[in-house]
Amino acid sequence: MKTPGKKNAGKKGACATRYERAPANRWFGFRFKRVGKGRAEVSLPVREKFLQVEGVVHGGVLATLADTAATYAVFPTLASGETMTS
Repeated sequence: MKTPGKKNAGKKGACATRYERAPANRWFGFRFKRVGKGRAEVSLPVREKFLQVEGVVHGGVLATLADTAATYAVFPTLASGETMTS
């Protein structure tokens, strides 16, 4: 009998490991909060270097954050041995 949630727990650990290995995640300072099948929460501390002239976070930075979150939302849905890139 399978333990409920055990497979998902393994995927969460795998997501966290992949997340920590990505240099861009470290450079931006993205914070991996949680992941579930089809869902991920990643946050970004606002830094002055991310702001555009009007004082709001640049759209390219936000697009990178969204792309990163989407990658980690899809990752738990992959079959064993499958991989992906963003």
